[in-house]
Amino acid sequence: VLEAREKAKVRHWRRWGVLAACLCLVAVLASVRWQPSTTNTEAVAYGFAMDAVPGATYFPLTWEEKQKYKLPEAPTEADLGEPMGAVTSCEDETLIGSSVYHAAAYPTLDSLCIVASPGGYAYYLCEALSVSVEEGESMNVLLEVYGLPDSLAAAEVLEKDFTPLHTLEDPQKIDTMFAILSTVVNQGKEAGERRFADAWYAAYGNDDVRYSEAEGHCVFTASEAPSEPVTEMDGEGNITVSNSSPPSESVYDKAQALWTAGERIVRLTTAQGFSLELDFFPSIQAIFCHDGCFVLTDTQSETLAAILQAS
Repeated sequence: VLEAREKAKVRHWRRWGVLAACLCLVAVLASVRWQPSTTNTEAVAYGFAMDAVPGATYFPLTWEEKQKYKLPEAPTEADLGEPMGAVTSCEDETLIGSSVYHAAAYPTLDSLCIVASPGGYAYYLCEALSVSVEEGESMNVLLEVYGLPDSLAAAEVLEKDFTPLHTLEDPQKIDTMFAILSTVVNQGKEAGERRFADAWYAAYGNDDVRYSEAEGHCVFTASEAPSEPVTEMDGEGNITVSNSSPPSESVYDKAQALWTAGERIVRLTTAQGFSLELDFFPSIQAIFCHDGCFVLTDTQSETLAAILQAS
């Protein structure tokens, strides 16, 4: 019996795989990430938090991120914008109290900043905010922290593997989407896992995939392995192969195909540069985000699927 909800979404340092771990970044304990190094030894980079931007944990920019923002390798005093605040928590205690500035090249972004550390100036970035939405609370709690929909700068729709599909630009569709998002309620991860199990039973009428109370997630029975083929050669050198039926589609593969049909990632980016990603599963009429499962009605799911072109 194996976990049936593992999804191999290999991504950058960020988080987040939407059905994976929550962004629970505790403000008083900064997170750590690995940065690319020009040597064989990887360098540890500590994140920091500051009171001026609640819920944000900033990390040093990677080389790829500097390329994305077209920034120099190291900022100078000339690159400093308006003051943002000061570092209030970081596992690297030498950074605490350091002044934080906007980047002059991106004065409106709160996600990108420059820290005047004891070792010199350095760029830092926070892509997503840490927000806790309790079971029974609506997604509006999350949207308010991001200042959405008022702060919306872009609404991108992506495939389940994060391949970009299209950008939402129709104001009416965007308004309709937010009207739905603001009312859906977090019913918890357990509810989401149970919905996956229910979807399997409705489709196949068996418990090859089921919700496990003990495990706290969906489990499935392994498919019976096909018999090994038998190869024989007669006295004249003729080869025959018996028992060579191809392996059947596994329960896992069938479950993934069922569950992820029409799956869409919605990336909402604010004018301040922060991104919120929502993982929508039409198959179970639910959205996964920030370690929560937000359940939609039939009508809400159909409407959202049409907006996101999730067929």
